[in-house]
Amino acid sequence: MAQRAWVAFKRIWSQWQAPEDVTITWPFMLLGEAVKEREEDPLNLLAYHQGGFTYLRQPLDILRSLILYYLWSKRCRKHFDDQYSLKQVLTQAWVATVEVGMATWKAVRAHRTNKDPANQSSIELAFRQEWLHLNIFGKDDATIRWHFLPPLYFTNLSND
Repeated sequence: MAQRAWVAFKRIWSQWQAPEDVTITWPFMLLGEAVKEREEDPLNLLAYHQGGFTYLRQPLDILRSLILYYLWSKRCRKHFDDQYSLKQVLTQAWVATVEVGMATWKAVRAHRTNKDPANQSSIELAFRQEWLHLNIFGKDDATIRWHFLPPLYFTNLSND
């Protein structure tokens, strides 16, 4: 069942069209960009993350982490009360990821300042480029419109 969840994650990953090709391995599933960072800069592992939401695929890192969380929690429920729904795991992870994006966007907008409008604009642009890339997690119209349900190809488990 967990392997099927990662197939769904790979579907989203393939839609993301990141600029560099990264092989999806189990360490990458667990650590995401930190795996690449360790290879490229072993002495400064967190440097890539210190810029806040300024790196591509951050939403996918969050989605991946939430899939791990929900897989684990659902697996525990199956063990203790024999209930498990992979579609529910993926949907809950997706919705939680969107909620993180919404909360982050709200925080970005709440800290607007007149002192440095150019910096604020660059932060907002970086956020929009990451979170709204290819309209996967939301659309960028006059206001951001978030997708509260994942696309069918993410949760359609019959076509693995």
